[in-house]
Amino acid sequence: MAQLRIDTVACKGHGLCFFGWSQLFDLREDGIAVALVDQIPPDIRQDVEDAAAACPERAILVVEEP
Repeated sequence: MAQLRIDTVACKGHGLCFFGWSQLFDLREDGIAVALVDQIPPDIRQDVEDAAAACPERAILVVEEP
């Protein structure tokens, strides 16, 4: 199963992930995204990939486990 990660250095706090997929992301006080799930179950995989594609900084990462 894949993992959801946020590159907190790349994230600039646009908030698109949170406003589009609030079930998957929250925002810290400084606006940086926080993943609300660690493991990505198959039923939300497409939502995670859509959020990653929408991120202007490409800070949302899908990490495949070996």
